[in-house]
Amino acid sequence: MYRQWRPAAAAHNHRIFRMLRFFSLTSLVGILVAVALLTLLYRQVAIRDLIHFGERGNQQLAQSLLNAVRAPLLIYLGNEDHHEGRPVPPELVQGIAGLVEHTGVTRVKVYDDEGIVLFDTRHDQTGAKGGDNAGFQSGMKGRVVSELVYRDRLNPFDRETESDNLIQSYIPIRKSSAEPILGVFEVYSDVNPLVAEIERAEILILGGSTAILVLLYLALLAIVRYAERIITAQENTIRDHNHALELLSAQLLTAQEDEKKRLAFELHEGIAQTLSSIKYQMEHACRPDGRPCAADHRPLDALVPAIQSAIQEIRSMAMDLRPASLDDLGLLPTLDWYCREFRTIYPDIDLRLDMQAEEGDIPKTLKVVLFRLIQQMLQNIARQACASRVRILLRKAGDSIRLELSDNCTTTTMSSEQAAERNQCLLTLRERVTLAGGDMEVVAPDDTGGTVVSASWLA
Repeated sequence: MYRQWRPAAAAHNHRIFRMLRFFSLTSLVGILVAVALLTLLYRQVAIRDLIHFGERGNQQLAQSLLNAVRAPLLIYLGNEDHHEGRPVPPELVQGIAGLVEHTGVTRVKVYDDEGIVLFDTRHDQTGAKGGDNAGFQSGMKGRVVSELVYRDRLNPFDRETESDNLIQSYIPIRKSSAEPILGVFEVYSDVNPLVAEIERAEILILGGSTAILVLLYLALLAIVRYAERIITAQENTIRDHNHALELLSAQLLTAQEDEKKRLAFELHEGIAQTLSSIKYQMEHACRPDGRPCAADHRPLDALVPAIQSAIQEIRSMAMDLRPASLDDLGLLPTLDWYCREFRTIYPDIDLRLDMQAEEGDIPKTLKVVLFRLIQQMLQNIARQACASRVRILLRKAGDSIRLELSDNCTTTTMSSEQAAERNQCLLTLRERVTLAGGDMEVVAPDDTGGTVVSASWLA
């Protein structure tokens, strides 16, 4: 009767396992995404700060270098002989070389006002024209500009160039803001060490974030598993209590059936037999020789029909309590007899019984349950008097026994009291089916169709 309890518990545990696995995978994916987003966020912030502070710092460095050589440089640029190819004085070259030694400056250029490179620490560029350079043009307009060419190694579309990770600052060369601009001072600074430091910081942040989030993930898993154990323990306790209640309810139903069986036996074999004996004795006393009853015995003869009626009522009560044929003949003949009796009492209801199962297919403990379910449903239909057609199907489907009972009672033909009574009947039926270890499904009545009650049990 309770064979479905363990499979249901196993299915429930499987659902918990699937939920835990889903939570673990989604949490892991979320942690990986969070780490990736944190790393990308740090890179963007670090690159932005690198560009901003690097450009400002290089401007200040270029301004400092220019201030250090401003006097000899102004003299050189102020002499028009430099247009004739006069080289930069050696002391100026040595001064610039000494200033950039042991610094991040990799290159220094000096442009005249026509964009010609007068001096370049890379001597191969001396004499070249750079008038189309945007930085030079800005410098000639009196603006101090800087540009950092950052190469993102994680970007496959960012191609390598000779200006990668270099800051270029352009400073106008003049005596004062009121004087004309004589040229432009350009300084290149290498930020590869800063980029390498940022990349190392990225690795540390990535590793640290991953470690922290993994620890958090493990803590969450531990909490979830602890909660799972608590929930499982509580569910097991509740399941045990429910199982105990089901056993008590089943025992109560069994006790009720046994009591009904005992009362039916006593009514049929005790009181009914006693009344039959009294009826026989009265008939024999009134008609000892089979002739018509004498006048003085007619009052006794009038009691015989009443006794016969009492005998029939007692036998009907015994049959309602527990049909003897259920134990003697089996479920299928009893259902066939009960449906015939129902048609006789309620001829306006078209009742059809379709039995597609053998007597041996139905477990003994299930026979009483099936009979009571059908009996209760038919009694409720007869009491409500809202259905004109009833169909009962009892069949074996695979390894299960299935009962289907349908009628054509609709909501438009039922009063509120009838609907409430039917709902109560369905609740009682569901309880009986559940206590017997089965499953029940009800398609509630609507405006176009009736109610279909389906119940199934493992055979």
